Amino acid sequence: MWRDKLLRRHMQPRLKPGGLGWANFQVLRRTHASLGHDARIDPKLPPTSAARHGIGVAIDVYTKAALSRRAEAVEQLEKAVLTA
Repeated sequence: MWRDKLLRRHMQPRLKPGGLGWANFQVLRRTHASLGHDARIDPKLPPTSAARHGIGVAIDVYTKAALSRRAEAVEQLEKAVLTA
């Protein structure tokens, strides 16, 4: 089954009631990668490599750190700069 058909027939009908009818495979792939990264799941595991890309692409392109983790990193950098 082609991914476009899978998305249109099976996934979008379930996404629309939640207001996510606009989501495409790219959005779903990025969400999957980011949630796995936030949960500290090893990117070498088969479910996380299902995107059929190398680990570098999965981490560099598809993952995005949660806002809370980014804010925490900024605070750590501020402390390091102010104490230096």
